[in-house]
Amino acid sequence: MKKEFLLNLALLVGINLLIKPFYAFGIDLQVQNRVGSEPYGLYFALLNFSYLFQIVSDMGLQQFNSRLVSQSPSTLEKYLPHILVLKGILAIAFMGVAAIFALLLGYSGEQWQLLVFLLLNQIFITLVFFLRSNLSGLQFYRLDSLLSALDKVLMILIMMFLLWGPWQASFSIYWFVYAQTTAFALTALVVWLVLYKKLKSPLRFKYQPKKFLYFLRKSYPYALAVFLMMTYTRVDAVMLERILGGTRGDYEAGVYGFGYRLLDAFNMIGYLFASLLLPMFARMLQKKESLGELLRTAFQWMFFLTISLSFCMLFFGGDLTYWILKDANDYFVQVLILLVWSSNAVGLIYIAGPLLTANDSLKLMNRIFAMGLLLNVLLNAFLIPVYGAWGAAIATIGTQGMVALAEVFLVFRLMPEVKKHFFWTDLLRLAILCMGLWLLYGAMFFYTDAYIDWRFAVIIAGLGGLAWAERIGFLELKGIIELFKSKRL
Repeated sequence: MKKEFLLNLALLVGINLLIKPFYAFGIDLQVQNRVGSEPYGLYFALLNFSYLFQIVSDMGLQQFNSRLVSQSPSTLEKYLPHILVLKGILAIAFMGVAAIFALLLGYSGEQWQLLVFLLLNQIFITLVFFLRSNLSGLQFYRLDSLLSALDKVLMILIMMFLLWGPWQASFSIYWFVYAQTTAFALTALVVWLVLYKKLKSPLRFKYQPKKFLYFLRKSYPYALAVFLMMTYTRVDAVMLERILGGTRGDYEAGVYGFGYRLLDAFNMIGYLFASLLLPMFARMLQKKESLGELLRTAFQWMFFLTISLSFCMLFFGGDLTYWILKDANDYFVQVLILLVWSSNAVGLIYIAGPLLTANDSLKLMNRIFAMGLLLNVLLNAFLIPVYGAWGAAIATIGTQGMVALAEVFLVFRLMPEVKKHFFWTDLLRLAILCMGLWLLYGAMFFYTDAYIDWRFAVIIAGLGGLAWAERIGFLELKGIIELFKSKRL
């Protein structure tokens, strides 16, 4: 299973490193540059508002289904028609609940024009994730990897015409949202066609309330976990825009949105880890196989990626910000660096979380998420009025750090056998890795002004960090190389 994880991880990361960074830097940031930070800040606040209610359109069915199909593939065709009908009902409920809260918060007509399509986007996104969970549950990991970037490919193609076509002078933030809706809808259609071809018999859709209640009872713990986690990670931008209000609220949300958008792009690798690990963990737990080796490998690779990124932004975050953002200033840089450092905690969550989910430890996880939500709201309420986006970034670091440590503690408490695969030497290697990365990125930063372009410096430091991790025994690159040479590829 470790070999399967490394092979599919390499495929996932390879595909997404080619496509999603181009989307984040070449498309998303161009939109902010074209429309300005204030309109983009409003979009970002409304986007995060839509995320707060996303769980209503899914109710934990994706996580429940992924675990169920991974452990018992024969249940797919039995339950899929019922769950799809249920998701249609939940989509209508989602639109209604979000609309009620939007009215209570006093959103204006202009904001509604964006919000309606952002809500439709959430419906298509949850549908795509649900359909893909069936493919990964059936162990079509590589096919799922290929489909994971389809929405971004479509967005790139659409936005190239909108941003650089003959009508670019009239481009607005609304066009960006409409393009997202089109891309997500097409992605849902393609993933559905791919999954449908994998089915052995035609589906029969029926309206059966008793079945729906059964699924909701089973998926409720997953729904609560997703809701709490989504809320404490997305409420920041909404609080920024609502607490500060007016032009300042939109601007601070834009500053925070710039950093958080890049953080989201970087954290996509963590999400890919989680989507790959959950069905693997579920299958291994069912077969009572040892988890230690796979878990240790995942932790090592995740730590290397997040720590490398953190040091990269510490030294080169300013160069990156001024290079890609037209109205950038040092405030944008400070918020970006703080948010990126939170990715180390998020990386831990993306590994410990799927393991706890596969272990059906959702009640304990939900307690952790509830504490995270409470802590995040309190920190934001205290820090935002004084420090704005900078304060929200501090709140993010504090909340993610608390949740990550609590989840790791819970893993060790519930699965003591996992401890056997982690040693004090791992912590020593981690400390040596951090020291080496700090020196590498620091040295390259020192030489950038006079001797080398900062972009080449980042590449050199990144490759040097990879070699350093291999040299001290923190990573095993030879294993991945052998996998690509094997017939299994």
